Amino acid sequence: MSAPPDGAAAERTAFAWTRTAVSLLVALLVLFRLVLARLETVAVVALLVGVPLCVALLVLARRRSRGAAAAVEAGGVPPDALLPVGTAAAVTLLGLVELTHVLWGLDTP
Repeated sequence: MSAPPDGAAAERTAFAWTRTAVSLLVALLVLFRLVLARLETVAVVALLVGVPLCVALLVLARRRSRGAAAAVEAGGVPPDALLPVGTAAAVTLLGLVELTHVLWGLDTP
């Protein structure tokens, strides 16, 4: 079995980050639809914060992919940790909106 070409791991990682960002965007849109009727303001704020965050994750994934490919060719280390931090922020936003939705619904029959 032959070894994978240089940069194959970076390409797989870029695809994984892209899938993650798109999944977060879809989850945000679904959550927006679910909580809009009960928490209109929270849903709109989450959408206004979350969509640009997910788009930024997509851009960072593309930029990181290019930087990682160049770093692998040069024998260096792939770029920074902005992508994991942004992903954590998006997941935290989704969690807080859903927690607010659940807690807000406890007082209604």
